[in-house]
Amino acid sequence: MIEVEFKRGDLNSRHSSAMSADVILIGNGRIAPDCAEWVERSAFVVRFNIPRHVGAKNGVRCDALCITNHGFPARRFAKFRKLLNQRFIHPTTEIWIPRPRKYRSISCFFNHPSRRIRWQTDHSSHIIKRNGLEKLTQVFFSEEIWNEAFSTISLDRNQEQVSPSTGFLALTYCLRRFPPALFNIHLIGFSFEGSQAHPWKLEKAAVERMVERGQLFWNESGVPQTMAPASLAR
Repeated sequence: MIEVEFKRGDLNSRHSSAMSADVILIGNGRIAPDCAEWVERSAFVVRFNIPRHVGAKNGVRCDALCITNHGFPARRFAKFRKLLNQRFIHPTTEIWIPRPRKYRSISCFFNHPSRRIRWQTDHSSHIIKRNGLEKLTQVFFSEEIWNEAFSTISLDRNQEQVSPSTGFLALTYCLRRFPPALFNIHLIGFSFEGSQAHPWKLEKAAVERMVERGQLFWNESGVPQTMAPASLAR
């Protein structure tokens, strides 16, 4: 198991001076077609869980795959080997594990009867091993990232009903690794809706504030706010 602590602005070996300064987080919501060229020329591309938008129209770049490691979805990734031999995972793809690993599962075949325990149980080691991801770079988000996400959306850290989504945790990490002063961070395919386990309204409001402050780009319609060169982006 490889644990890496990245410095600000670190990129993987795919990056070159010919690429843009765009860092693109591609969610699994609606996005504009025909953005492949923009995606392929970007500095870094993050996708999530089982990406929906991979192919000729939306690009195949996947510099990081952020995988939820808690709850039912995580257990399914491990138990049924959902990520094994997938075309969107490349030899240079980083595997991002966003949630705390305090309560580690003994087996992905056991489903604890308590909902509270199920949603706090970490399945990352089983996900990595059973999907053949051991040789890829693995990035485990720190507790500091977890706490910062709660603080950013003003979510009570002591309640256990909801927690930040995988996408919002990845955004929190990216704002540290790819500072907005050096990179253009874009969110596409982020609809801020889904499981009731996440505070979508709070996350959406936080992203809107970041957009107003010039920290990132996001368009609710799914159309990238800009595909222009970095010099024209702001």
